[in-house]
Amino acid sequence: MKRVIAVLCEKLYKIKNRHVRKNLRRIIAACDGGYAFSTILRRVMVKYHGSEIGLGTYGPCFDPEQFWTGFGNLTVGKFTSIASGVCAYTRNHPYWKPSTSPLFYNAQFILGGGGE
Repeated sequence: MKRVIAVLCEKLYKIKNRHVRKNLRRIIAACDGGYAFSTILRRVMVKYHGSEIGLGTYGPCFDPEQFWTGFGNLTVGKFTSIASGVCAYTRNHPYWKPSTSPLFYNAQFILGGGGE
């Protein structure tokens, strides 16, 4: 029965009201194995928020207001514990550079050797 409620909440998630969606996420988590193991909640996060969250992961990554992805995608690995208060914003940083600081890749700065 709990699984049926979670699936129904997934369908209701089309409603574009942040308060309704927050409560639907809570209900889905409660009815489908909790935040760490809910497969339905993970589908909702990918479909409506562009956030792919690995199984076993928990924390504020299920709050789109705190883990805002804008138009980009956010991927959080499996079995990750994220502390409350942590925020994530997606940006394209060249991770292969010595640092993700704009000093190393922005054409406006000297250290990057040009904008790549």
